Amino acid sequence: RLGGRVGVADREGQHVAGMCRCVRMINDDAGPHALVLAQQTTVQHRVIAAVGRFIGDLESKGSPFPVQRKRSSAANAQHWKASFERAGVVLQNVTTGKRMATAGSKSGNGTSVVTAAAQNATAQRWRARGVSLLADGYYTVTNIAGNKVLDIASGSLSNGANVQVYSGNGTAAQIFQIAATSGGYYKIINDASGKAIEVAGGSKANGANVRQNTWNNSAKQLWTPELREDGALVFVNRASGKVLDVYAGSTASGANVQSYESNNTPAQGWTLKATQSAGISGNAELDRYIRQVASSNGNNLRKCFDWTVNNIRWTNSVSGEVLANGVIGKQKTINYALYAFRNHRGDCYYYASAFKWLAIACGYKAEARAGRVPSASQGLAAHGWTEVYRNGTTYICDANLAIDIPGYNWYMVTYDSAPVAYYR
Repeated sequence: RLGGRVGVADREGQHVAGMCRCVRMINDDAGPHALVLAQQTTVQHRVIAAVGRFIGDLESKGSPFPVQRKRSSAANAQHWKASFERAGVVLQNVTTGKRMATAGSKSGNGTSVVTAAAQNATAQRWRARGVSLLADGYYTVTNIAGNKVLDIASGSLSNGANVQVYSGNGTAAQIFQIAATSGGYYKIINDASGKAIEVAGGSKANGANVRQNTWNNSAKQLWTPELREDGALVFVNRASGKVLDVYAGSTASGANVQSYESNNTPAQGWTLKATQSAGISGNAELDRYIRQVASSNGNNLRKCFDWTVNNIRWTNSVSGEVLANGVIGKQKTINYALYAFRNHRGDCYYYASAFKWLAIACGYKAEARAGRVPSASQGLAAHGWTEVYRNGTTYICDANLAIDIPGYNWYMVTYDSAPVAYYR
């Protein structure tokens, strides 16, 4: 049977509309073809129907006019009466008395949906099939109060980092993997950190902070998406029973995200835009290595430096390349770092690249740099090292020379205080 409320999905069952039970509406005449909306771009524009009353986006102007997509309103043209007829569902517009039907009883993709006088026709009968409310995928999540996006403060990859809203900038700190778990709950995982959004301590108090933490499948990390009549999504936390909310409905970048009782305000309404994973490096295999090593070392920069020194064995001129002075290109650092993590060996460029990505995973801005250093036998020798940028200062981290010349500090030293002269 149809149940409490119904909705309409796109043909792949993605970004489905509906409040309690989500369905795909299949026309008896059109066969397997689903009712879909043209120009659908966000969840907000997929809100369709409730039994006895449409709650958004479909409006009838009367036969022979087509059914049109409109923003949700209280207009009777958006109200529809659902009834059963010959094992199908008939949708009759409250204003016009006409029924929703496929134009010309056609069955092809792209067939228009129109209203027509009541007939005993399969073109006017629809069947409901269950689908998911939300397709697993990567999204930017925008708050409708100020059109700011969900964001991890400072792009941090650490446990406990704060969740806020911020102007969109396309970084991985603003991309979230939303994926179904058991029991109809969803996890929300930041693309950069790989950590889950949670209510701190699972608190039930209004105003409890929302942060990121290592995924553990606890109730405080589980969310239920629900669709409001205005087309926005709300996310209800399993532990607190409260919803994801922007403090005081602020529209400012940096406004805090918290857990608060549902009040149907814009501060609690969110829209989703599907996107692609950016990750840390953009390479899924390398990201797995980076996260594993960084996480096992508590996302601590010094510990990650020591890991690099102790776990990558120096091998002379692995690639045979001698790079020109300057920042090493991103793709080369990905290739070098992958080799170092896979094989636990490499030369100076490989050390520099591996530690660059570990520093980024620890929340620092970093680059691998090629240049020259003094050599007893060669004058100036080609060399590679990592630069870490903090508070306006550039620091050198040189894992290779920490092995070659022990007894000196090669971690977070400036160019002025380094044990040797670095030529960039």
